[in-house]
Amino acid sequence: MKEDEKIIRIVSALDLYVIEKIRNKREDSGMSQDALSVEMGFSDKLVGNIENPSLPAKYNIRQINLAAEALKCNVKDFLPPKGFLKDDLVRITVEKIWEKDNDGINKKIPVITKSEPLTEDEILEYNRKRQKT
Repeated sequence: MKEDEKIIRIVSALDLYVIEKIRNKREDSGMSQDALSVEMGFSDKLVGNIENPSLPAKYNIRQINLAAEALKCNVKDFLPPKGFLKDDLVRITVEKIWEKDNDGINKKIPVITKSEPLTEDEILEYNRKRQKT
């Protein structure tokens, strides 16, 4: 992602929810991205890649279970309390903005600056296109 570039992606609202819940639990426990990755049995870059909204990486079910074990919590802690989310797919806009990184250094990092649910028609079109590939 270039310095002033905006990325617009369509992603699962549930994937974003899970990523945010695991990030919050990780930060609350004082664990770094690298440490959680290694504790889960992966390379030290896994969690950083998943938490970077400009990348398509996301947790799979196995990784969610490993994250719950590493963070000493329940898998249910990462899922919506009602058991589902109202929205299916969302369109996110990712931009680089000034923030402190994990080491407290000001850097431009990718951040979701806008998130909006897709309409039913947009979801149908998205699904049609995905079936063709």
